[in-house]
Amino acid sequence: MFNPFKIFRKPAPKPKRKLRLFTSLTRWVVLLIIFASVVVIVSPSFYFHAYEFKVGERIGSAIKAPFTFPVTDKEATQKRLEEAELQYNRIYEYDSTVGREILKLLDDILTYGAEIKASDELEPDEKHAKLAQHLSRSSGLSLSDPTISMLLERANDAKFRTNLATIIEHVLNYRGVMANKDYFKTLENRQIVTIRYKADQPPEPLTAKKILDFPDEVKDYLQNRYIPKFYTHHDARRAVFELCDALIQPSINFLDDETNKAHDAHIAAIKHVTITFEKGEMVIQTGTVVSDFHGDAISTLNSHIHRQNFLRLLANIVFVAAVFVLIAFFVRKFKPEFAFTAPNAILISLPVLLALFLGRMFLIYLQGEEIGGYAFPAGVIGMLAVILLDAKLAVLLVTWGSLLFGLSVDFDFKFILVALLGGFAAVASLYTIRERKDILMAGFRIAMVNFFSILVVNFIVDPTHIKITEASWGIVNGIACAFIALPALPLFEYLFGVITDVRLLELTGIHQPLLRELEEKAPGSYQHSLNLATLAEPAAMAIGANYLLVRAGAYYHDVGKMIKPKYYSENQTTPEDKKTHGKLTPHMSVLVIKNHIKEGMELAKKHGIPKKVCDFIPQHHGTSLIRFFYQHAMQNYENSESNDPVREEDFCYPGPKPQTMEAAIVMLADAVEATATSKASSTYVKETDLRRVVRDAISEKFNGGQFDECNLTLKDLHIISESFIKTLISRFHFRIAYPTKKEPVENSKPELTQIAGA
Repeated sequence: MFNPFKIFRKPAPKPKRKLRLFTSLTRWVVLLIIFASVVVIVSPSFYFHAYEFKVGERIGSAIKAPFTFPVTDKEATQKRLEEAELQYNRIYEYDSTVGREILKLLDDILTYGAEIKASDELEPDEKHAKLAQHLSRSSGLSLSDPTISMLLERANDAKFRTNLATIIEHVLNYRGVMANKDYFKTLENRQIVTIRYKADQPPEPLTAKKILDFPDEVKDYLQNRYIPKFYTHHDARRAVFELCDALIQPSINFLDDETNKAHDAHIAAIKHVTITFEKGEMVIQTGTVVSDFHGDAISTLNSHIHRQNFLRLLANIVFVAAVFVLIAFFVRKFKPEFAFTAPNAILISLPVLLALFLGRMFLIYLQGEEIGGYAFPAGVIGMLAVILLDAKLAVLLVTWGSLLFGLSVDFDFKFILVALLGGFAAVASLYTIRERKDILMAGFRIAMVNFFSILVVNFIVDPTHIKITEASWGIVNGIACAFIALPALPLFEYLFGVITDVRLLELTGIHQPLLRELEEKAPGSYQHSLNLATLAEPAAMAIGANYLLVRAGAYYHDVGKMIKPKYYSENQTTPEDKKTHGKLTPHMSVLVIKNHIKEGMELAKKHGIPKKVCDFIPQHHGTSLIRFFYQHAMQNYENSESNDPVREEDFCYPGPKPQTMEAAIVMLADAVEATATSKASSTYVKETDLRRVVRDAISEKFNGGQFDECNLTLKDLHIISESFIKTLISRFHFRIAYPTKKEPVENSKPELTQIAGA
């Protein structure tokens, strides 16, 4: 039915919202802190200190290459560069246009001289002066008077022109002219010179033997060897020589820019001399004097390590994040009851963090030693996880803890394998733990597994050498795991409120103060609790529930009855006791009965009983109806003229309903035990009667919806019922009546069958 007043209902108080937000934020902050802690522990970048050295002094400790890296040998490289400076190619250029330009200039001079010579207006001296002036202005030539006179005289002489052209072409084009021929010759001998051609190529290849050095060799060649072939008269040879000497310029020139480019390209192509240190190779021995090369090697190693550590840090973050995601997926998939809270996140991760931290400390302390990798206490993870959580999570945490440690040892498989085997041995050894001394025994088993694992792994790697020393450290590792787990276990129990099998065994000991007090003040309730445990424990084992938790829950479920024991039938021994509720109304009796839950919770908390066991006190009744007093109240109501109806909810327990299989088993066992005890009072009890009692008790709880909030299945209920019946049959087995002692009668003896039956 629609309620219009609902629209005016106030929203939830803001402080609660803030609290929920704060709680959600807290668990993510805790998870982030755990994540960062794992990354810091497994990443080597946080633990590397640069190797210190001084060139010329002795190194304090040996340095091995943690990975393969190259080192530049500066001395050898410098020598190679110096050699390269002498080997690069020098570039010259042969320019054929130089000869053509000189011939053109010569033709212009002779043509101008012919024009002046033909002029009738000029005197001979004026002609001479004018040609000299023209030579100076047009070409910058300063010739002697005899040479100028010869030019005027032979300006129109075709043979003169031909001879001059032949001389110039021969010198410039056939022979070639360059400055600093000796340098060129040296380069040519070393085969590091190249002549490029601008315009036309020479008739024959140019070599140092053919090329003329400018200016001395050119002058000597012209004056003493070539010009005399054309002119025999001394004055003519002298004038032609002066003219040619003034006109001829080098036709082969050194190219600075091109040579510099060739130099740079050649030097750039020179590879540095490097020496590669393989992984594990000794870089420098202890006590060795640090040379320049050693200094370069150590500096290079430091820079490589810093760079690689940074890259590995990024990769480690990704890997650790993937591990966290997979663990979260596993827990969500296979342990849905394990809520994502800050305490639970710490509980799961703390064993792994503890082991990783200890492993890192050993690696730092035993730096460079192989035994540091075998010191990782994976057994601590297995021990704590299997006791605090369960075997499935323990195997998962051992696996991921070993893989995370693999990041610290560069994923050396032998260290990871030994850690896995040791961790799995811990899980297998403590799968069923009964006493704390079992942890010590598990430590010895881990030690043996570690010892043989290290022996076998190293023998596989190197069959020629059996490493007994390293294997002995495996024994130390296993025993140390036990001594680490022993004090850590109660600390975990206290900090996280975890109830372990060991703690459950301690709680169910007969010397527990609260149980002794229950036995003294409410012996009937105490005996009922023992019978209940006897009935419930096999049922828990049959369906795979925690039978130790069931036993503890059965022992403590009715401790509240010791406050007013006489109000409960199992503690009523005298007729007066049985009349206790006759003095109270049904409503008052129900209040007294229900009050044993509240009082039981207070007593349990006062005596430090763990929460998981305390939860059995209210949950073993759930929201069941206290039928006896409800029916009594209904009868009183029917027999009276009261107008106040009897409400059923007033006669129900406050709950909550069972939240776990263990609480549901105790609820069923409580109902069956009470009913069976009250009905099975004869000497002989039929199995069909016991089955009916069990079936009716289970049906009543099931139909009442008491199992709606726990993961109990119909198959589980069937297995539980069969276990109850089997236990009840053994409890109410047939016994003959023992004969009472009578007055002695002559010739009277008990029958042999009766004695045997007893």
